[in-house]
Amino acid sequence: MINMREIDSIIEKQIYDLFIYIARKGDRTLFIGNDIKWVRTVPSTWPNFIFDFQFNPDEITSRVKMINTEIEQLNAPPLCIVPNNEQTGLLTAALEENGLRLSAQWTGMAMDLALFQERLLPAGMEIYEVNNLSLLEEWCTVASKYLFNSSPLDID
Repeated sequence: MINMREIDSIIEKQIYDLFIYIARKGDRTLFIGNDIKWVRTVPSTWPNFIFDFQFNPDEITSRVKMINTEIEQLNAPPLCIVPNNEQTGLLTAALEENGLRLSAQWTGMAMDLALFQERLLPAGMEIYEVNNLSLLEEWCTVASKYLFNSSPLDID
């Protein structure tokens, strides 16, 4: 039986693969190191993240200082996606000690339904499953317009 941590890991990997794909297709800055990755998508606002932290626990503090330097030099974006794993607490503490702060938490595409709290959608908003080519093209148009400042993606 798969556990929640494994589900989190699978979701994170898919998100990271999407960031890399977007960076390559959009000719954006992509850094892939041995223990970290980032994508700068300026002038687009998304995805513009440091992600896929794989730091040795003994090196977290020094690696976070390196990240801070890269951010200050405008080489890396000022937003980090912290993984949900055994390093989360150490990494979060090191990021905060170096002037970064938690700004949001993502549920991702899976969650413990016992913790789900239903909320009313704003008037006129509708959420529906993208389950055919026409709806996928619609979603791509929306993503292109609102996430990539109308820069069309080359969709295979």
